[in-house]
Amino acid sequence: GGVVFDRIAVTTWNTRPRSSGLPVVSVVGAGSRFDLSSVKTLLLGGNENFSSSQLFEAKDGGVLDLSEVTSLEILDGGYTADFRETNGGRILLTKLGGVVGDSLVRFEFDNPNNPLPALTNGVGVSFTVKSGQSLTVPGLTTIGGRFGSYVVPSGSTLTLPAVTSITGKTIDLPSGATLNLPNLTVLTNTYLTLNGTAQFNCGQLTNIDSS
Repeated sequence: GGVVFDRIAVTTWNTRPRSSGLPVVSVVGAGSRFDLSSVKTLLLGGNENFSSSQLFEAKDGGVLDLSEVTSLEILDGGYTADFRETNGGRILLTKLGGVVGDSLVRFEFDNPNNPLPALTNGVGVSFTVKSGQSLTVPGLTTIGGRFGSYVVPSGSTLTLPAVTSITGKTIDLPSGATLNLPNLTVLTNTYLTLNGTAQFNCGQLTNIDSS
């Protein structure tokens, strides 16, 4: 069962020059697959007179194949792009190396086994860890931008082993949540709240300006 669409041959997908709301990409159901593996670059953002949010989702076993995307660029100015997996859906972003643009790009995975192995630069990146799960993003080194937060529920763990600096973020950990940043040394203009038994495991902080 399911529906497969594999007739896309473009290498750059630009959602910006639109006179209406931003497109929603939703792949639903086991056996369903939207093949965008020809795309190398995503250019996101759109018309501010309409919706400023954009959704890419895979749920109930559906697969959204963006496996050859290496770069994601979102317009400055408060746009939002959500990449969301639910109930066994998969969004393939195995070659995504960088996120650029002073807006918000949120990732919520239902497959926490290294879903972003190539990501090293994450301006405006936000991670939501599902309840009871663990998420590791091994190569990310720097996190910045005005937008973005980390949602780690009680009983969940987010590990960012290569991150050395965080700038301009909000981190609010509920009791029982764990955020591992073993090499973090710089925390700039960041709000950090630890509740109850929350754990914030980091390196020796040498700069905490405006935090």
